[in-house]
Amino acid sequence: MEIVFGQRLADERRRLGLKQDEMAEAIGITRSIYAAMEGGRSPLYVDRLVRFEETVKVDIQYILTGKKTKEAAFHMLDWALIDQIQAHIHKNEAEHWDSLSPEKKALTLKLSYQECARDGKLNEEKVDLILQLSK
Repeated sequence: MEIVFGQRLADERRRLGLKQDEMAEAIGITRSIYAAMEGGRSPLYVDRLVRFEETVKVDIQYILTGKKTKEAAFHMLDWALIDQIQAHIHKNEAEHWDSLSPEKKALTLKLSYQECARDGKLNEEKVDLILQLSK
């Protein structure tokens, strides 16, 4: 299992265009320890991963799961909730003979999702308030 993480760490290093010694220096370890991490001969401790993320911007999500952060985030969205919000926005537009510009509609959807996702369900009052502010 360690070797898989090490291979992904190496992938990230190459993606960033860095050499092993540059990665090691970024978190204050020797190149030989870093090389052992890539080769699966030394564990990838969480504190080291966090320092890699902070200093050279490695994608920890990729190292741990094999999925890029943006890809994983896409799958974490509640698409049913997004559909419900979109339907409510469309219903509101139809009832009030109003139409938002695509930019305002996207912003309304984004803000509404952020508000509703906290509760995990559609809150029509919050969406209506955001719609009022968007017009």
